[in-house]
Amino acid sequence: MPSSMMPLFRLLPLVVCLLFALPAAAVEVADLYGAEVEAADQSEQTREGALRQALGLVLVRVTGDRAVTERSGAAGILERADELVQQYGYQGSDASGVTLRVSFEPTAVNEALRDAGIAVWGRERPATMPWVAMAADGLLTEATPADGIEAMRDAARNRGLPLQLPRTGEAERGRVTPADIASGNDARLMSVARGYGTANLLVGRIGSEGGSWGGRWRLLSDGTELANWQGAADSRPALLAEALHRVADIYARTYAARAGARSTTASGGGSGGTGAVGAFDAGDDGVLVAISNVAGASDYNRVAAHLADIGVVEWLSPALVREDMVLFRVKVTGGSGVLDRNIDLADWLRRDSDATRQAEGLTRGGAALGYRLSR
Repeated sequence: MPSSMMPLFRLLPLVVCLLFALPAAAVEVADLYGAEVEAADQSEQTREGALRQALGLVLVRVTGDRAVTERSGAAGILERADELVQQYGYQGSDASGVTLRVSFEPTAVNEALRDAGIAVWGRERPATMPWVAMAADGLLTEATPADGIEAMRDAARNRGLPLQLPRTGEAERGRVTPADIASGNDARLMSVARGYGTANLLVGRIGSEGGSWGGRWRLLSDGTELANWQGAADSRPALLAEALHRVADIYARTYAARAGARSTTASGGGSGGTGAVGAFDAGDDGVLVAISNVAGASDYNRVAAHLADIGVVEWLSPALVREDMVLFRVKVTGGSGVLDRNIDLADWLRRDSDATRQAEGLTRGGAALGYRLSR
C-alpha cells in the first residue's frame, strides 16, 4: 500500500475541477468515484482484493459500460487500484466481517481510462422518470413494494443514473393512470413529468405468466422516442433492474465516446488570455467552443469548470476573451458531435447561432460550436 494512501476522515486538499441531442434536464451525479464492498477482515492482503473489486464498480459507473472490466487495458487499471485511492475506511469488525468504503481520485481514474483507450462518461447525466404499468399492482411509484422499487434504485445507483420516481397518488389524483401508458398517451406522461423537472421517460408495461416476467419498454426524450425493446426475467425486480441498465447503456452510447474514437484537438497560436487567436486548420479537425453572455470571473469559472468536467474532454484552454464572449480550444475524444450532446445537457447553456458564426470565422474548416450562457 503506498505511503500516500490516507485513511478516511484525514484532511484532504480540495480539488477543484477546472448527439443526437437529448433536450432534457440533467443532474450532476456527485458520487461516481466512491464504492462500498464487503471484506472478511482489514488485513492488507484482503484490502488489496477489495480495492480492486470497488474500483471495478466505479469503472462501470464512470464509463457507463457494464463490461468495462473485460475490456483490453482494464486489467492494468484494476491492478493499480491502491495507487488510485483518495481515501478509505472501514465499518464493522473483523469478527463479523467489515464494509470497506473507498473513494478514488477522479482525475487519476479518468486519465487511466483514457490511457487505456476506454471512454469516460461525465458527471452531468439525464434524469429519467419511469412510468410503468404493472398488471397486478397498477402504477409504479416511490411507494411500490420494495421487491420492485429497490431493484430500480440499486440499478440506477450502480450505473450513476439519476432516477426520478413518480410520487404516491398520481393515479389516485387522475394525473396519470395505467391506461395512459397502455394507450400511448405520451403527452399526458410528458406533461406530468415536466412538473418534476424531467423530460426523459422510461415507459413500460410489465406482467407475469407461468412464473416468468416480461415487459415492453420505450425510452422517450421530450416526447421523441429514442428506443423501444422487449424484456424478460425470472422476477419483477430483475426485470425492472434490467430496464434501468438498458437505459444507462443507451445514454452512455450517446454521451461517452467509444474506445478507439478519434481524438480531436483545437490548435492555434497564442497561449490563451486576451488577444488574437490563431486560425484553426481544417487538417487539425479542432473544436473551438464559443460561449457568449459571459460577465465576469464567476461566469467564466462556471463555464470552464463545466466544460472540463465533461467526460470526453481531455484538455481545454482559453483561446480568446472578447467583450462578453470566451472562446476555448478543446481536445475531445469522439469529435464535436459528442461534445455538443454533452454541453446541451446543461439547461443554462443554449445553442447560439451568432456565437457559432463568430467561432467559425476563426477556423479554417475546423469544428466550431457556439452557446449562450443564460441566467
